[in-house]
Parts: sequence; structure tokens; C-alpha cells
Amino acid sequence: MKGLNVLGKEIRQHIIAPVLKVVDMWSPSAEILVYGTGMVESNYSHLVQIGNPKNGGLGFWQLETSDFTDICLYLRNNFNKGLMDRVLSACYYISMPQDPSVLVHNLKLSCLFCRIHYWRVKEPLPKPDDFQGLAAYHKRYYNTALGDADVVKNSEVFKVLVDENN
Repeated sequence: MKGLNVLGKEIRQHIIAPVLKVVDMWSPSAEILVYGTGMVESNYSHLVQIGNPKNGGLGFWQLETSDFTDICLYLRNNFNKGLMDRVLSACYYISMPQDPSVLVHNLKLSCLFCRIHYWRVKEPLPKPDDFQGLAAYHKRYYNTALGDADVVKNSEVFKVLVDENN
């Protein structure tokens, strides 16, 4: 990886950090994990998964339709009603969207769904400077064992992002 994607840096500054803070889901680890997830999933270059536009990932974080549906159900059924209200407010919705294509055009919602995907994991987030741990966490809990993510290759990406923090 030669350098960081300029759009990715802007999304981190103007979308990821602010929206995670607004909904009280921010931490240094969460910010770098969501930022890195977008880098390894799409390099902030593709809004629809290449090679699988009908059933593949949507948005820069490449969430699949099944993930969208699952997270919507989680938010609706979550005992923490305040979380859904904060997500809706941050994204300027009065009710949860039904169409997963919203992940393509609403960057805030797509970012939050990525964060919520990780939020539901019981294992704590790695430390924000643990680039190998962040890459492994992404692989295990976001990309899954069946996904194409390569922990070694993605560790290099997360290392660049961690170094950018320092």
C-alpha cells in the first residue's frame, strides 16, 4: 500500500469520527476499525461490490443485504431503544429504511451499520495501535472465515492507518 486514499481520509474526518461520536459509539479503536474496514473492503473506491453487484456488499463498508436486515432487526428489537433513535436522528430518518440500497447513498447510515456490526460482538475491540489485532478482528467478525480478506495483507493496511494516528 503506497499511501492512503484521500477520500478515505475525508470520510474518516467528516463521516466516521463525527457520526460515531453523535451516537455514542466512538472510541479510538472503533474509529480506526471502521476506517480500516472501509479501506480493506472497498478502498473507498466502490459503492457496490465488484463482480457481484446484485447480491454483494453495499456501500464503502460492503455490508451485505442479510447484514442490513439483521442489523435493522437488532435495532428494532434492542432493549436500548435509544440506540435506534440516535441512529435515525444522526441519519435524518424518522423510521428505519427498508431498502438495503440506502447503504450506497447514505454514508452515515452505512458507517453506523458497520460499527453496529462490530458493536454486537462480545469480544472487546483491539487497542487502537494493534494493527495486527484490528486486521484479525475484521477478518473474524466482519469478513468471516469464508470471506476473501487476508489478515497478513490487511495488517499492512491497518498499520498505515495506525501510523497515521501517531
